Amino acid sequence: MAISVNRPVDGALDEDNYYKFSLPQAGYVKVNFTHQSVNNANALWEIHLYDNQYKQLQYRTSTGKERGTELAETGLPAGTYYIKINGCSRWNWSDAPYQLTVNYTAASGWESEWNDSFETADSIGFGTAVNGTMMESEDEDYYKITVPQAGYVKVNFTHESVNSSNALWGISLYNDQYEQLQYRTSIGKERGTELTGVGLVAGTYYIKINGYSSWNWSDAPYQLTVNYTASSDWESEWNDSFETADNILSGKTMNGTVMEEDDIDYYKITIPKAGHVKVKFTHQSVNNSNNLWEISLFNDQYEELQYRASAGKENGISMAEVGLAAGTYYIKINRYSSWNWSDVPYKLTVSYKSASDWESEWNDSFGTADSASVGKTRKGTIMESDDVDYYKIKVSHSGVLAVDFKHDSVSSDENLWKVTIYNANYQEQASAASKGNAKSTTVSSSVAAGTYYVKVAKDWYYWSDSVYSVKFNQYFSDAKVSLKASDGTGAKLTWKKLSGASGYEIYRSTKKSGKYEKIKTVTGGKTTSYTDKKVTMGKTYYYKVRAYKKSGKTKLYSPYSSVKSAKIKPAKVSISKVTSTSSKKAKITWKKASGASGYEIYRSTSKNGKYKKVTTVKSGKTTTYTDKKLKSKKTYYYKVRAYKNVGKKKVYGDYSKYKSVKVK
Repeated sequence: MAISVNRPVDGALDEDNYYKFSLPQAGYVKVNFTHQSVNNANALWEIHLYDNQYKQLQYRTSTGKERGTELAETGLPAGTYYIKINGCSRWNWSDAPYQLTVNYTAASGWESEWNDSFETADSIGFGTAVNGTMMESEDEDYYKITVPQAGYVKVNFTHESVNSSNALWGISLYNDQYEQLQYRTSIGKERGTELTGVGLVAGTYYIKINGYSSWNWSDAPYQLTVNYTASSDWESEWNDSFETADNILSGKTMNGTVMEEDDIDYYKITIPKAGHVKVKFTHQSVNNSNNLWEISLFNDQYEELQYRASAGKENGISMAEVGLAAGTYYIKINRYSSWNWSDVPYKLTVSYKSASDWESEWNDSFGTADSASVGKTRKGTIMESDDVDYYKIKVSHSGVLAVDFKHDSVSSDENLWKVTIYNANYQEQASAASKGNAKSTTVSSSVAAGTYYVKVAKDWYYWSDSVYSVKFNQYFSDAKVSLKASDGTGAKLTWKKLSGASGYEIYRSTKKSGKYEKIKTVTGGKTTSYTDKKVTMGKTYYYKVRAYKKSGKTKLYSPYSSVKSAKIKPAKVSISKVTSTSSKKAKITWKKASGASGYEIYRSTSKNGKYKKVTTVKSGKTTTYTDKKLKSKKTYYYKVRAYKNVGKKKVYGDYSKYKSVKVK
């Protein structure tokens, strides 16, 4: 029977009843079936909706006591459709009168059955809602969108509230290869869900709406809206491998989402020359204190250089700056775990700066050490707790190799870095640790010409990824202080100036191989002498000297000089004059010698002859002596030496130079 839409028609069963109606244009229909109440709890009527190919679109039953049923709203294109009314079975049916109404509304914003496959998907535009229903549990609705240029889309799915806490709908996004990009469910009471914004390249994509399961679904009408924004700064799916990584430019922020728990986003950056990069990852705050994202940096061998995790409440994280050689590198963004992840949009920025003074990863072994030079500074970071940075330096001459290590202050009094110097045989020469709040430290070692290595690593359990700098200096190229020591009432020490010295330290012992104690620090780098006056007459002392160089609060030392000795004795006498004032006499006059108890006078008849003692002057204050009973007209030569009484012994000073006189 041909019927008109929006007009009720009466009927009753004595056999199957068929109705035909036509839609002049696309819209949606809602089939309403009512009947008198029949005292029977069983289903008595079946109501079927068919298309013009007699393919069933919908099916419902109505029990005797229900007084009718209503089929779900169904979007249909213009055309002819059929309704069949029949009894449920030969035992369960009724001839009670019923009324059938096909309610129709012309509309362009509805799905059109059949749109149950990718091939028959309804084309929809952006920003305009389309309506639809799951007519049956196995019904599927497909929609097709065309993205004109790279950008991102956001799928919004809403529905009337259904009194169910179960998931009733599944919403999926596919690419043109029918690969699922996103999937979400919507619970009856939720009134809808929104898929995460997803970056897409130009092309065709599909949205599929279906029941969650054969038990959990609903024929309540839904609305689907796809919003699109053209953008060049969004990731493009699939970018789920190193090979399909999105290119990212230095300083340009890329947006993305971890759409699904197994989604992975890769980005590729090409560095034209050596420098350093810093990866910054930010996101909206998520009310979750757990880590939700993982961020990793890889080299072109797909070896992980850096790794960080970002918690929901953190708003993001910045990875440590890392020095890299020219080449291709990758950043990977993925979930933290199958339980801890978020589809909240994130932003990724990779900042690159060209620089020749940065380490280049991997420099984590002696064999891959970065080259360094004396007087030059290198910068780097301990990216991870197990990261180690090695530097190789060639020293052309002997001296002291000093490594000045500096970093920004870190709020920690723990040792966060350890700096170690090794020789060419990888043997440790010296090391020093640097605390977080110390800002700097210096480690030094005496070196010969050759190759050396410097290692920067964490110290035990603690570490920091703050940027550090290491400057390689060499001091005291002539290595040792050249020392001389002179005997006397005090030990006079003299040495040659060492280039770069800030001062010198003097050490003394009473035995050549005994224990040496520091007796003086000479603070002037230009001072090259010192007299030790705190000595005991008659004793011999042994001395050695080393230079030092100030580097911040640290002193760098040269090797010790060779040991030199000095005997403490009266000063050398200086004869002022020798005169003959009368016949057979000669008067010798000398300058008082400091510390002398007396003097001994020696005489010879030739300057290089044998000198014999002629007298002992027992007073240190006496400075003249007259030698008598000499031969007239004869020349005599005199020497004088001072002595000091020490206990029962005499300690003698050096002989004076001779002076001669011809006797009258």
